[in-house]
Amino acid sequence: MRTALAIAFKDWSLSSRTSSTRPRLDGNNANRRMFASIQSTIRSGRDSKSAAAASSRIEREPRRKEYTPLVLKSVDEIIAQLTDSGKRGEHSTDQIKQNLEASSSTLAEMWDEEWAKLVEVLVKMCLVSDEAVFVVELLPICMKYADFLEAFRERMIAVASAFVLGEQAGGERRQEQVPAFLGSMLCARWPRGMHRDTLESNPILFTAIEIVRGWILVVQDSNEGGAKKSEETTELLNRCSSALAALCESQQRSLWLSRPELVDDMYKCFKRAITHNLEIDGDIKCSLLHSYMLMTEWTRSKAVTSKCSTTQTASR
Repeated sequence: MRTALAIAFKDWSLSSRTSSTRPRLDGNNANRRMFASIQSTIRSGRDSKSAAAASSRIEREPRRKEYTPLVLKSVDEIIAQLTDSGKRGEHSTDQIKQNLEASSSTLAEMWDEEWAKLVEVLVKMCLVSDEAVFVVELLPICMKYADFLEAFRERMIAVASAFVLGEQAGGERRQEQVPAFLGSMLCARWPRGMHRDTLESNPILFTAIEIVRGWILVVQDSNEGGAKKSEETTELLNRCSSALAALCESQQRSLWLSRPELVDDMYKCFKRAITHNLEIDGDIKCSLLHSYMLMTEWTRSKAVTSKCSTTQTASR
């Protein structure tokens, strides 16, 4: 009896010691561990899914092929590249520029007649097809050649003179296209080394500004009053005034941001023309007044910058 009690007591003491040495889990700790385990499982699932999706996207994305520029071997091929709708649709603007760069040997060997032919096409694209923005992007490539600069400047002066003298031919050309053509050059983002309006830095930009300053000078001289002007002089005055107003309308605030000094001269000229000049037609004075009011809006910090220009450049 005693032996049985001793053995039972010994077993009870060992079991009590064993149970006392076991760690007691708190309910909160157990919940936390379970929650952490669930989170790690969810995260591993998400990471595997995102990695699989990323790899599938990489596999699906087609590799972009490097473009190999075309070498244009004649002025006719260059003109076809710019004007043929089929060929234009096959190339973006950047690719057309690369093609011209690759055709430097052809451009360097062109005769005066060939440059004149190319310039005529470019000017027609600006005045008839409303593609002045596209043409201006191509000008820096061609401006490396002195013959092109001479031909293009001469054509600019001829077109501007014919416009203010009322000699423009063809009903396709709208009245505002010549000022918008010049405005595209005034507001273009010229590459480094061509952004200054000097004859040495950028002869084309210099010529465009000189043409506009010539229009301003005609209006300023008339603002001083004096003897009554002849009919031809009055017509020239009205055309120059209309051209200046159309220039402001086509380029909007971009004109002030790009050429602030020129806009300041126009602002002073418009103010006196509106209040003192009796030779300017009423409708044209309204246009000048509208442009004058626009200029006051341009100097505000929250003014909207916009330009009334279009391009038909095809790209892929």
